Amino acid sequence: MATVEKESHKARRSNR
Repeated sequence: MATVEKESHKARRSNR
């Protein structure tokens, strides 16, 4: 479950 966590982290930074 590291891919989903990594995607969420990147998405959260890009979302801002």
